[in-house]
Amino acid sequence: MSMEAKQSREGSLRNARHIIVLLSLLAIGCAHGRHSGWHARGSGEEWLSDEEMHRKNAVSRPVEHAQGEPIQTGYASWYAGIFSFRKTANGETFNPADMTAAHRTLPFGTWLEVRRVDNGKSVLVRVNDRGPFGYEDRIIDLSKGAAIELGSKGQGLVKVELYIVKGPPS
Repeated sequence: MSMEAKQSREGSLRNARHIIVLLSLLAIGCAHGRHSGWHARGSGEEWLSDEEMHRKNAVSRPVEHAQGEPIQTGYASWYAGIFSFRKTANGETFNPADMTAAHRTLPFGTWLEVRRVDNGKSVLVRVNDRGPFGYEDRIIDLSKGAAIELGSKGQGLVKVELYIVKGPPS
């Protein structure tokens, strides 16, 4: 085999190895199940960011302020990431842009007003999952959309009061 043919063959093998590595990385990334932060708007080529998707799915009516004493006071955290588009404890698919929450004991379908203690800002959420687990002071896990609405996404944990607005459907 000539020197040129040998170099050409080695170059082809090197290119093939690069392609295999890139395809493997792509397959691993797709199989990981993490949400990319972008959503298809429809059949066209347009895409929505997480923030735009949240605005699209946000509760468009004012929060119904609950009357009376809070049922619980503690810390709210938020979740998305690896949980996005997986099944929640009640069987729904978790969409981080929806106004939903995880609570340890309240019945699924319960509507809550989650009110920040420090500034009174509140959001209306529906319980569709269980949690938070592992932290006794955390009383509720909010979806990313609810955390954005409440203004707590950048802070991680905020002290909140929970008020029942409407019980679960009968």
